[in-house]
Amino acid sequence: MTAKISWRSSAGATSYRVERARGEGEDFAPVVEVKPAKEGEPPETKAEDPSLEIGASYRYRVVALNAAGASEPSSVEELQTLRPPSEVRASLAVIDSDTHEAEVTLTWTDAEPERSDKFTIERARHGSGQWEKLDDLRKSRKDKKSGKADFEFFDDAIDPETAYDYRVVAREKLTESPPSAVARTAPRGAPRAPRDLRVGAFSTEVAQLRWRDVSRNEDGYLVERRRPGSEEWTELARLPADATSYSAAVQPGEAWEYRVRALNSRGEAASPVVGGRAPRRDAAPLGVVGPSGVTRGPTGVTRTAQATPDAWRENFSALPDRWRITFPEWDRYPEQLVDPEEKPYEEGSWLNPYTQSVIKGDYPVLGNDIFFNLELQSDTLAEGRAFPIPSGVSTAEPSDPQFFGDFDQFLFNQNFVISAELFQGDTAFRPKDFAVKLTGVGNINYLKAFEDNLVDIDVREGEDRVDGVFALQEALIDKHLVDLGSSYDFITLIAGVQRFQSDFRGFNFFDNNLGVRLQTNYLSNRLQLNLAWFHQLEKDTNSGLNTFDLRPQHVFVANLYFQDVFKELGRALTGHDVLGYTLLLNYHYNLDQRSTEYDDNGFLVRPTKIGAATSSFGPPNEKELRIHYLGWGGEGHIGPLNISHQYYLAWGQESFNEISGEKQDVLAHFFALELSVDVDWLRFKGSYLYASGDPNPTNGRASGFSAIFDNPFFAGSGFSYFNRQNVPLVQTGAQLTNRLSLLPDLRSSKTQGQSNFVNPGLHLFNVGMSARVTPKLFVDFNVNFLYFDNTAPLELVLVQGDIDRSIGVDYNVGVQYRPFLTDNVIVTAGAGALVPGEGFRAIYSAKTLYSGFLALTLTY
Repeated sequence: MTAKISWRSSAGATSYRVERARGEGEDFAPVVEVKPAKEGEPPETKAEDPSLEIGASYRYRVVALNAAGASEPSSVEELQTLRPPSEVRASLAVIDSDTHEAEVTLTWTDAEPERSDKFTIERARHGSGQWEKLDDLRKSRKDKKSGKADFEFFDDAIDPETAYDYRVVAREKLTESPPSAVARTAPRGAPRAPRDLRVGAFSTEVAQLRWRDVSRNEDGYLVERRRPGSEEWTELARLPADATSYSAAVQPGEAWEYRVRALNSRGEAASPVVGGRAPRRDAAPLGVVGPSGVTRGPTGVTRTAQATPDAWRENFSALPDRWRITFPEWDRYPEQLVDPEEKPYEEGSWLNPYTQSVIKGDYPVLGNDIFFNLELQSDTLAEGRAFPIPSGVSTAEPSDPQFFGDFDQFLFNQNFVISAELFQGDTAFRPKDFAVKLTGVGNINYLKAFEDNLVDIDVREGEDRVDGVFALQEALIDKHLVDLGSSYDFITLIAGVQRFQSDFRGFNFFDNNLGVRLQTNYLSNRLQLNLAWFHQLEKDTNSGLNTFDLRPQHVFVANLYFQDVFKELGRALTGHDVLGYTLLLNYHYNLDQRSTEYDDNGFLVRPTKIGAATSSFGPPNEKELRIHYLGWGGEGHIGPLNISHQYYLAWGQESFNEISGEKQDVLAHFFALELSVDVDWLRFKGSYLYASGDPNPTNGRASGFSAIFDNPFFAGSGFSYFNRQNVPLVQTGAQLTNRLSLLPDLRSSKTQGQSNFVNPGLHLFNVGMSARVTPKLFVDFNVNFLYFDNTAPLELVLVQGDIDRSIGVDYNVGVQYRPFLTDNVIVTAGAGALVPGEGFRAIYSAKTLYSGFLALTLTY
């Protein structure tokens, strides 16, 4: 080892003497003198000492010299050389101790795990002393940090008839330990036993044996079997070297035990004994297949001696039902290697929707292309809530002098859904040729209020209500009309009760209702167009589901989606495609004709019981709406920024408005924007929503925005108190907001009432964060700041001046948990609270309103 010494120059010095002492007791002695390289030049101020020993300590000092003599010695510097790692302890092990195969495992223990960096493994023919390096085994950071001491090395490149010596050297930087004790092997010659023998039933008459060939010197294999419990083995076959499988003839249901022996002239080695039983039935398709809808023809195989043009017909079996391909019982993996639940072979069960099943659309029920799909669902909701409730004409507490009664309510809602679809199709990618679908919902709901005159107009009905209904939420025919190209662009017609969402977030029309829709796409699905007409069905009051009665309302919708709309523009400007943003253009026309309707609880909902809705001793003043909506929206991302936005311009006529008492010309606006950024499993978002309000309710021009049938997914959606709960407008038949709507449009009911364009409008500012905590758990947090756009309509209705625009702050959180990583079981919980602002307190009270729910959805 070499030490490098350096020092600062000394004025007048013509040379330097470096002196060294070993340890504390030894005197200093010169080791090197540094003179100028050329006469007249100063000497260098550095030197090297190449005579150091490993694991020793030294002291150094420097003396300056010239013609007058020597200077005082410099300060003393100490040096400790590295100590080599301690000798490792090595031992020799054979991979399979009960065999004699040419493969060894060298194991050793590191005496100082915290020091050594790597190990060098060396080998020599026994007694030769000529060591060769096999490999360097370097420690990982994890090994050093954890103090791992035991290591191993496999050597399978040896001659089975030669004895070898092994040793290991530990190394740290420039030092190395003495070699370990020598580990020796003896000559080996017998083959190694086959590994991982497994028996799978290929059919009722053939058992398939497979094993892993791990020997390098076998001459062949002997396959044997015996009856369970017997000691007598029967030879089945002698196979050549490197064989790994054998097919044994069996009878249906027979049980045998098998073993395979590797043989050579030096000996033999047998595999462990493995049992197997042939299936008792012929191979069948996997899953719940049901009866075939195809008439089977002859399936025999005929072989011909001479090829003919029809030879292929004579040499193959006909399979009329191409879906029900037989599949034998099969054990792909040996039981000792794989959890039985992870094996790919499954016979199927009616109760398991994830195995192939004729009732889940995996096998045809008629012919080769008519399929059936059944879906069952249970949706359970328990909800507690509070909102302002006037005491009414007959209070639950007669002695209570307060204007508002008890705010609290409890709701339980249970839906049982059964959906059945019969469809025709023959590939995975081509759209269905024809489909008929029915979805029925059985509903039971219970409401507990703590005030009379709420669950029913008749106060004698008390404070709670139990109701039930059966509804058809889907009853449609879907007919594929024509393909528009090789990419399966198509035109299809869908008629009947169907679900339709007219924009990305459900701001204007999102409903299951009766209609006819022409759907088409183009440019490999980049363009999607819908033309739809809906003749609305009446809704059940307490469940919100469809009834079987028509209402005089017609909704016409046209929307166009254009995926990756900036693709070509981005390529032209930047040279790269800009993908991920979809543009939406849409148009709605709402023709809601004159009608009078009382809901199932006896309350007037059309027209809204407010203002001039009824005249003295006369019938209600019915109204008709003829409203157009023109919309522009988008959804997707531009770079790392996620964006969702929607704008609507509404115009038309309201023949009579209950609040103003006169005809209204409508011109209103709506805008919503959400921006978000994803950071790993978190999404940070901010959003804004604007619905215009009416500043002058009596001028005949209504500018408050009202939707047709909204169900928005925005700013916390169903977790938000302001979105989830309907807040009644006191002493009227109107609601400030309706359930699952953000718009304070003063209509009697979202499901049974009519749009109203004389309303205060809304400004909503939102900040939130959603977290995909695990693949099973999703959490959403939101804070919404709410303001009326204009309070003039409220001041007119309530005969109350100077109502502040502040509604309040809505805090909400939602959690969704999927315990099995699928949508078969979903647990959803949410909580929201509205802290009233000055405007809300002026109308109601300062009490904080709450909403909390727990929902369980089970799907088959």
